[in-house]
Amino acid sequence: GVVTSADDIISVAMDCDNNKVHFAVNGSWTNSSDPANNTNGFAMTDAEQYFALASIGDKDFKCNFGGYTADTISSAASDANGYGTFEYAPPSGFYSLCTKNLAEFG
Repeated sequence: GVVTSADDIISVAMDCDNNKVHFAVNGSWTNSSDPANNTNGFAMTDAEQYFALASIGDKDFKCNFGGYTADTISSAASDANGYGTFEYAPPSGFYSLCTKNLAEFG
């Protein structure tokens, strides 16, 4: 498994065309995955449902889909369409989850 600590940034790249999900911790992709080249990652099956939500006891978790974030972002990286404000740049071919990208890519 992946070990994380307080204030770590977990990145998620979902590839629904190839049924894979990739995770990064502080900008380093886990499982030797490379989302831009569709290598490794974890299989997504039709039998599973995926949600961007986490909860463990009384811990706080924040999700950033590319829009407003209350956290201070040092790099302010965007996707290839110029949308989003992320600490780490989205991999090539991946886009922030926003209405404009959904209208273009479905």
